[in-house]
Amino acid sequence: MTPPKVAGLTIVSREMADDSDPAAAQVVGDGLARDIARRIDQAAFAGLASPAPAGLSTLSGIQSYVNAGAFGNLDFAAEAISKAETVGATVTGFVAGPATALALAKVKTRTGSNQPVLGSDATSATSRQVLGVPLYVSEFVAANTLWAVDRTRVWLVVRDDATVEADRSVFFTSDRVAVKATMRAGFGFVHAASVVKVTIA
Repeated sequence: MTPPKVAGLTIVSREMADDSDPAAAQVVGDGLARDIARRIDQAAFAGLASPAPAGLSTLSGIQSYVNAGAFGNLDFAAEAISKAETVGATVTGFVAGPATALALAKVKTRTGSNQPVLGSDATSATSRQVLGVPLYVSEFVAANTLWAVDRTRVWLVVRDDATVEADRSVFFTSDRVAVKATMRAGFGFVHAASVVKVTIA
């Protein structure tokens, strides 16, 4: 694998960099780092043009399961877990888009009940699990789609951690400060058949 670079650049005035609290360069740098994380998510689930790394949407040899109709139970998760197990994998996470995660959160334990089938834990309000497997949300997962993955067989390889740098010299003639964030990362799919794509028909 050769992890490509993802980067961002923002320009701020010297006055803003010097006079702001918290420091503008740090706030801008944090925003650039968040944007890098979003771009990596986008490459992983929605796909980006080269030189971005190829994501799940380009992977061949994966397994799939089509859930007929809307969510009424968690049978789709049992199917995905079983499919992974048939090739020796263990599903360690489901990933869905926000709308799909919301639809799952609205599934109740039985007709007439207000208790969600995903359960509720007052000590961990943002924790979501499907049949004991964590459910993660990414805005870049297509609607009506869930990915079931085994983290030991789907890798994010990081060559260089995200670094944020501020440089006052590059725009010396205009009295501005450049804030740059860079990271080198790529994906490794060592066993495509361990990945299960669930589609809601």
